[in-house]
Amino acid sequence: MDPESTNKEIDAALREFEAQKSQTPKPTPQVATPPTPTPIAIPTPPSPTQGINEIDLALKEFEAKSQTQAPVAAAEPDAVSLSPETPKMVGKLIKYSGGAIKSQRQAEIILLGFVIIAMGISFYLFFGGGGGSQDINLNPDIIDPGAI
Repeated sequence: MDPESTNKEIDAALREFEAQKSQTPKPTPQVATPPTPTPIAIPTPPSPTQGINEIDLALKEFEAKSQTQAPVAAAEPDAVSLSPETPKMVGKLIKYSGGAIKSQRQAEIILLGFVIIAMGISFYLFFGGGGGSQDINLNPDIIDPGAI
């Protein structure tokens, strides 16, 4: 294929395209009209006396309910409510402390301190409480021959 025949083919295709383009009607541009805005309803503020009336009604209703109900007895300051998950040892420590220990956390801290002190005393007695080595006298004269 020579370049001249290729140019002729391209020119023929271009003319055919332009002919088809001129035969198809051009669409007319349509201008979109913007939507009409809808009015926003603005609520009117309540009158100043309307809120006061509602508060007064709620206050009267509360007073009526509080007068009909029996007063709730205040919890004793010495009474400690323990959950079912409270360990027995902590519960007994709180119970028998005479009111000195008021919470589970305080009881746990005191028990931890007791364990640390007990371990310290034990280490002292096992490893350092003897003072020195004792001499064992194995003199045969002292041993009772009748005991053997």
